[in-house]
Amino acid sequence: MSGSLGMKVVAIFLIAAFTFMVVGYYYLSQELIPPYDPNAVQTGEYLPDPTLSQLYSPSDPYQINYIRSNGSATYGNSSSFSGMHHIASSANDYNYIDLIWNHYAGDEPDFVLPFAAESQVPDTNNFIYFTESFNWTYDRLPNDAVASVNLSVFVTGDFATQDDGNLMFKIYVWLIDSSGNWRMIYKSSPPYTTVVQQRVIDLDYFDLTDAFGGMVDDGNGQEDPTDILTFAVGLAPTRYFYNHYDAYNGTVTARLSSISLYVYGE
Repeated sequence: MSGSLGMKVVAIFLIAAFTFMVVGYYYLSQELIPPYDPNAVQTGEYLPDPTLSQLYSPSDPYQINYIRSNGSATYGNSSSFSGMHHIASSANDYNYIDLIWNHYAGDEPDFVLPFAAESQVPDTNNFIYFTESFNWTYDRLPNDAVASVNLSVFVTGDFATQDDGNLMFKIYVWLIDSSGNWRMIYKSSPPYTTVVQQRVIDLDYFDLTDAFGGMVDDGNGQEDPTDILTFAVGLAPTRYFYNHYDAYNGTVTARLSSISLYVYGE
């Protein structure tokens, strides 16, 4: 009899404990997990020229042909890096921007030494990139963001003939705030192809906070001087090239036919 009673007490205790866990989890989940809103606002495409249709010039707000160099480094002049903006001339044509790296054996890029695995910029201080800027009009972090680039790659010389040629360069995508902080949201990896491929970039929480956080007023003002955010795409040599720059000759062309940044909020 006492054994039966003991089993009943244990059963009642387990049922009560389970009920508490279920109820507790329900309320805790309601408190910590925001409800899914199927009607949440999609703020839409944020880049002003995703199809790269505008003519670029030094006076335009969307720039091409920036070359970033450190100190007195000579590598990275117009003989090493160049860019070209093609505007479609017919219905069968399309707009694109070419970022071009032309290397001659013996020319030494300005490598960032020691190499840092978590760096937000490439392995060399010299690279080419283009940008588009936009205003973030909400005083809050986005819930989510997805970027994409339509990319094709053309190589010549040793970049085409050597087995490791596709390891000597990368294409990068950054978000740059108005304080000048670069957040790398993408760096490419082989294989590459001359056929246009879309590379989709799902931004994580740290991408969002680093890129957008400085434009959010925390009650004491915002960190960034303006609400302008810049989307940048670049081409640069990698650390693997450190042991090959003496021997390699050839050209790498990264062709971007569209870029996109969709931002989501409530």
